[in-house]
Amino acid sequence: MPRPIGEHQESLAKRLRALRAAGGYSGSGFARHLGWQQSRVSKLETGFQIATRDDVVAWAAGLDLDESARRELIDLAKLAASEYRDWQEEFDKRGSGGGIQRAIRERDRATTVVRQLVLGVIPGLLQTPAYARDVIAAPGGPGKWGASDPAELERIVGERLARQALLDEPGRKFHFVFAEAVLWTRFGDAETLVEQLHHLVATMQKNPAVDIRVVPRTATWPIFPMATFKIHDKTMVVLEQQAGEHIVSDPRQVKEYLDQFGLLADVVMTRRQSATLIQEVADCIG
Repeated sequence: MPRPIGEHQESLAKRLRALRAAGGYSGSGFARHLGWQQSRVSKLETGFQIATRDDVVAWAAGLDLDESARRELIDLAKLAASEYRDWQEEFDKRGSGGGIQRAIRERDRATTVVRQLVLGVIPGLLQTPAYARDVIAAPGGPGKWGASDPAELERIVGERLARQALLDEPGRKFHFVFAEAVLWTRFGDAETLVEQLHHLVATMQKNPAVDIRVVPRTATWPIFPMATFKIHDKTMVVLEQQAGEHIVSDPRQVKEYLDQFGLLADVVMTRRQSATLIQEVADCIG
């Protein structure tokens, strides 16, 4: 699957390609010059693999670039490794909240294994239409960016729900870890939340690719969870924030999030226990 690529990542890839070409090397020739596999040069120049600081330093040395050009590549690599996307700017650029949802869907489509820590809002991939409507209509959401028209809000809901088709595509895995408090958090009326909780249980029962585990309120957390985060394969982490999202691609930082997610295995309930708890919360609320 093609790897999702951000604006800074794309800029870095294009710059690497331009510098290599200006240096008079073909892709395969430059790979031999550096002592690399040709596929590595190709991946860095297409953004399929994000260039690290060591990569761009070697690139600059291989082309005998001056200190200014070397520094430029290092700065680009830093930007590519960690991007911030402002929701208002994304709305303006894509022309609608639906456009943002389509971009997120493409990012999900480019991912084989999703791992997500859920601390506040049930993820869009698991939302019911009514729950999605309440979340999207909440203050600080798309209405603040400019999508105040009811018809536009419905289009956003439709695009969000369309993303859920990925859950049924073969070869994909979805691992969700919920803080128990998420199950009790309402964005609309009690009936909507109960319906949403029933949907979680039904999804787990019918789809073995969707694994939902709950950290019970009695558990001692083994990590310091600052924000909801979503790991795409082992290459990118997206941290959801109120006014935007922070995208991390630096391999060392991605590994840190993978390690943190792995530590949660010691405190989560089993799949069956989690489904039972979700049903119990639904019965209590209902």
